[in-house]
Amino acid sequence: MKRFIVALVLIAVIAGFAAAQTTTYTNYPNIGFHKVGVKLGPALPDTPYNVGFAFAINSDLGNLHEVIGLEAAVEYMRMTKTVLETYTNSLSDFSGIVTVKIMPNIETLPFDPYIGGGLGIHYYMSKLDERQSGANEEPGEMRLELHMALGATMPIKEGITGIFTFKVNLSDISTYNPYVGVMFDM
Repeated sequence: MKRFIVALVLIAVIAGFAAAQTTTYTNYPNIGFHKVGVKLGPALPDTPYNVGFAFAINSDLGNLHEVIGLEAAVEYMRMTKTVLETYTNSLSDFSGIVTVKIMPNIETLPFDPYIGGGLGIHYYMSKLDERQSGANEEPGEMRLELHMALGATMPIKEGITGIFTFKVNLSDISTYNPYVGVMFDM
């Protein structure tokens, strides 16, 4: 019995050394600020608001697993709405969001696609046109909202990565945001 256990341990140690020589192992999770960047694009609402603009400062926070990444962003969106063809009201959204991304490793593509979703804290501020009768400033409103994202990253040159993201905010004022931007290695 002792010989069997010694032989089993010896085989396990040799197999472990052989596996270590043939594969590269990365410790997961490797969370931290890996890249930081900016992205911008239109804010396309599915409400009576007109197309606005969106701007974000985002960060690649690393990976939870080989194919599961984590991203955080601070976003600002502004949209306007025409009331009675005379007055213009605006809506601003300032948010902090976290996105979990599933990033399949497809080596034949020149870019790295991903799909993901997450949660954000949104602070909405409405500004009414002062010419509108009875226009009172409404206090801001804070909400916790879900979003979905589909996108890709592509190396531009060493230390610089191009990003494209199509993000959908799921809320009372749902918006579609096609973003284009760059991220820089830290």
